[in-house]
Amino acid sequence: MLPGSGGSNNHNNAAAAAAKAAEMMANTQQPSTSSLIKASLPPATRTAAAKVVALLLGLAVFVRRKVKVVAICHPSELNRRILHQLRRYLDAYFPAWVGFNAHIATGIGFGKSAPNLEKLRQRETLGPLYDGGTICLDWHFAPHPPTDPHQEDAPPPTPIILCIHGINGHSDESYLRHMLSYALENNMHAVALNLRGCAGQPLTSPFTYSAACTSDLHYTVHHIHERFPHNPLFLVGFSLGGNLMVKFLSEEGHPGGAAELITAAVAVANPWDLVRLSVVRPTLSVRFYRFLMCIPLKHLVRSNWHQISRLAEPPYSVMTSDELEDIRRYVNNPFTGGFPAFDEVATSKAHGHRTAQEYYTEASSARYVESIKTPLLAINALDDPVVHPSSLPRAQILANPNIILITTDRGGHIGWMDGFPNFLWSESWADRLALAFCKTVLQERQRGGEGSTKGQTRGDGEGGLRSRL
Repeated sequence: MLPGSGGSNNHNNAAAAAAKAAEMMANTQQPSTSSLIKASLPPATRTAAAKVVALLLGLAVFVRRKVKVVAICHPSELNRRILHQLRRYLDAYFPAWVGFNAHIATGIGFGKSAPNLEKLRQRETLGPLYDGGTICLDWHFAPHPPTDPHQEDAPPPTPIILCIHGINGHSDESYLRHMLSYALENNMHAVALNLRGCAGQPLTSPFTYSAACTSDLHYTVHHIHERFPHNPLFLVGFSLGGNLMVKFLSEEGHPGGAAELITAAVAVANPWDLVRLSVVRPTLSVRFYRFLMCIPLKHLVRSNWHQISRLAEPPYSVMTSDELEDIRRYVNNPFTGGFPAFDEVATSKAHGHRTAQEYYTEASSARYVESIKTPLLAINALDDPVVHPSSLPRAQILANPNIILITTDRGGHIGWMDGFPNFLWSESWADRLALAFCKTVLQERQRGGEGSTKGQTRGDGEGGLRSRL
């Protein structure tokens, strides 16, 4: 026997035993689900199944289907003329099948590619306001030289469209950039209002924006009118911005009020009745949306705590130190969130309300519909995952000849996606409808004088006009 041969044999035997044990363990492992499917289905069947899945996905993306659109308004002659002019848009809502899912439509509305307007943007800061607060306007001017309206044969002044973002929004939101860009394409000056604390602005007073406080919008409208007194001014509000805008139009609808400076307005996905939305039992998806919307609000409070903390001090003193401490604990807890909890703890107290329900009652724009005298178009989707259809003030709108409500069976929240591939980068169907309404009202006013579109009376007939398109 050679020296060391016995150790070598022992080593070989150990290696063989280890290999045999590993083989036995591999044989006893459970196969994965995918391997079982592959083993149970022949290759031809798997290929056919893949083709079916690809076909269904293709149909969902490429095939378009018409959505039912309903117009609800007072049966005035002016409303009939306006709806006749808008018919080409009301008859042309054909989203891709994938857009029939409200959550997909909402996600695409907020996340789709949007035009880069940074090179055209001119930021203007307004303030200090009555309480020391500041807001800012992002201007985007159409490529037309300014004209003197008093010059003989001068072209009419370029219209201005003022857009108001939704909760936690700013001028760089995808849906807002599409609206601004579409307005520029239609030879309008486009300006976005960034509410307090939005678009990277630090708070310069203890008060944040809210769904009830319209004083900043009032200041903005007067400021724009002072700069451009001869230019027609349109308002377009999205979600919370739409609620704020409708409330403003009502509060300023009196003779000499700021609403008289507005040619027409459009409310897109307005929540309308915040009280009703707060008591409707939310689904799991609604709870998820509410939780997501609270995250930036909590960040806004935390990042501006040096201002928020002044609410318990003179000259404000709108809350106690204990209430302020409740807000601090709430916004620093990552597991809290959602409405109406945030508004109960923070928003209501910060704006002088005892409870969230009291705040919602004052803020709900549905309460102010009857006194609106400005031509207003409201666009709401009945499958909106944020706005329940029961919050729409149909009866009040039918009684007011100055408002037209357009509802669609599909569309999501600020979605209204188009067919493929436009829905990936183009403006929405609601954007086109909004601008067409503004143009139509302006044409009616120019054709028939100021009285043709402002402050219609209610003597045009009883009942209402419901047109299914």
